[in-house]
Amino acid sequence: MKHILQILKLGSTHTWDILAELRPQSSDSQMVSLTGIQFLGSTAIGIVQEQASSASPNTVVLHQALPLIQELLDSSRAGSLKSLRLEEVLIKSLSSLLRQPGGQETGALQTIFLKTITRSIAVSANSEPGDGDIAASSTASLLSPLVTRPPSVERSRNGPLPISTPPPPELLDCIKSGLSSPSSRLFLDHWIQFISEILPLYSDAIFSAMIPLVECFCEQINLAFQYVQSIYTKTPFPHDPIPISTLPALLQGLELVLANAHQRLQEQDVASPIKSPEPTQSFFGSMVTNTFSSATPTLKSPRGNSRLTVILCVQDALRTCFAIWKWASHSADGPNIDSSSAATLSFNSLKLRHRTKRILEHLFAAESLECLETLAVTWIDSRRPSHDRHDDSDVFSLLHVLGASKPRVTLPVVLNALYSRTSVEALDVSRRSSLTSDLSALDLASFLLQYVYTLEDDAMDEIWADCTTFLRDVLSNPLPHRQILPALLEFIDLISEKIDNTNFGDLRKMHRELGVRGTNMMRFVHAN
Repeated sequence: MKHILQILKLGSTHTWDILAELRPQSSDSQMVSLTGIQFLGSTAIGIVQEQASSASPNTVVLHQALPLIQELLDSSRAGSLKSLRLEEVLIKSLSSLLRQPGGQETGALQTIFLKTITRSIAVSANSEPGDGDIAASSTASLLSPLVTRPPSVERSRNGPLPISTPPPPELLDCIKSGLSSPSSRLFLDHWIQFISEILPLYSDAIFSAMIPLVECFCEQINLAFQYVQSIYTKTPFPHDPIPISTLPALLQGLELVLANAHQRLQEQDVASPIKSPEPTQSFFGSMVTNTFSSATPTLKSPRGNSRLTVILCVQDALRTCFAIWKWASHSADGPNIDSSSAATLSFNSLKLRHRTKRILEHLFAAESLECLETLAVTWIDSRRPSHDRHDDSDVFSLLHVLGASKPRVTLPVVLNALYSRTSVEALDVSRRSSLTSDLSALDLASFLLQYVYTLEDDAMDEIWADCTTFLRDVLSNPLPHRQILPALLEFIDLISEKIDNTNFGDLRKMHRELGVRGTNMMRFVHAN
């Protein structure tokens, strides 16, 4: 195999032309029907399959067979290999290696396997059966990492198109095994790169794989996070040690999966005949509220199911990142902190705080309503005696530091969440909640009061117009809001106190307006 590989590397176009026309002499009719290139590919993949299924695989043989397959896939005649379905055999072989004990010995093979699988899938994406003119540059164009550019960037016309066929059934399980295997932790960057190259190719298949994939990411992030915590508190960790680089790599992968799903939703919006009333923004682009919600209203359609999948994954990602951000904000104050590693703890906590904050910024920019409702659930839970009291203040601390959750953006989102539970018909479809968070109108009214209470007085000029408009709308039809009217009376009182400490507008006129709203609201409460 090594000798054949050298011939192929040093050969000219005539070498590949001869291999494309050559027919091996064999008593096996199936082998005779293959070209020389197909024969080499079939033989090499058979060797890989045999070694991977062995109890003690020969890593030297695999290190020779896989580069040979890569060379065939990079050739100008790679299209003829599509019928061999090399990616399916490679995925099964890699999965077998990951399941074997003592994976550290074969850990370095993961990088070669992932590159070979990527090239094989690239051939399937760029060629038709029997196509012999696929260029190696087309395969190379697939290998540019998605994480270095915003996912909203339009694909190049010369780049790979999505594959119409579904991905191999073992692909998702293989990725999950790779992310969770201890032997893969030193090679997670290669797995993240592999995911970034594969996800755009399978188009809508990302939505069917997204929930288990995000669950796997969150599970492994939590495991790595527990190990980081155990390091600085000298508490026993029930699993094998985890490299410190694992956590940032997993966070990057989680962000990548969400970004790809958001990009695909955008593509569906462009292809849909129903136009959005708002411009669609990138996951990493401008900060707007409720980007996902601006499309087809019903959650029963395929588009609605895809959006619901993304929402559930965003909520899981937000809870995971918020837990890390919260710990990083208070890590130095925690109990049993090892004083000898205080400087290292402070450095790593700062890195984790900034990394998770960036992800949270993107989540809020893409889906502010659902993210805010998730934080509201966290805040409601934190008020119970059995929960961490840090959550009570950290929820609002996070809202105040995120650029995507400034008061002029966040307050209308809270009001939209309230309307979605009291009078949803009053809202445009693009502003309605999916109601996937377990929140009542009273919960959100309490959250609204606490949020406004934590705002600086100077922020009142940003939210004054929204507050008065909301109160006017409630009084024009108070019946649907009757259960939260007592809380809204407190809301009026709170606003009155805060505007006394500001110097914008006419204070006398503003107090008069609030007084009228409060009086009318109180009359309705007493009458009912």
